[in-house]
Amino acid sequence: MVEILSHTPVWVFVLGAVLFFFGLKQSKERQVPERMVIILPVAMLILSLLGVISGFGTALLAIVFWLVGVVTALLFNWMFTLTKRAQYDVESHMFHIKGSWVPLLLMMTIFFTKYAVAVLQAQQHELSAEPVFMLVVSALYGMLSGSFVVRATAVWQSKRYALKAAKTAA
Repeated sequence: MVEILSHTPVWVFVLGAVLFFFGLKQSKERQVPERMVIILPVAMLILSLLGVISGFGTALLAIVFWLVGVVTALLFNWMFTLTKRAQYDVESHMFHIKGSWVPLLLMMTIFFTKYAVAVLQAQQHELSAEPVFMLVVSALYGMLSGSFVVRATAVWQSKRYALKAAKTAA
């Protein structure tokens, strides 16, 4: 284990710390400007897609299963309504979002999955060619990052409801 950690580039630890910091911030109740609601899901989608591409190249099947994972997260939430809406302030154009530990858990899961996959592939090069490994990892990345899209969608719905209520009240 010490050998694995000693061969890990410093930027990986920095990235892990940054993700941990941003995940920790998500655990607190906060006011968030509109544009910030989009940044985290897009960043997590990019990070997970880069994980697929860095692990398996541009294999069409890997990218398709990543997309299947994203869609699965969206459908799962739609079926079970797992996210709570935020509140939107029409005057300040800010979202009031309750704190949650879920983003931290998702970020760290994506990070450690990417790290574990990189270590496994470095130790066993043939894993990259294993279709089942590629499909499971790609779908997992997609489902995890798709969860951020689900959460952002729920937050944006609160804006739609608030604007509709303001229009009705006027």
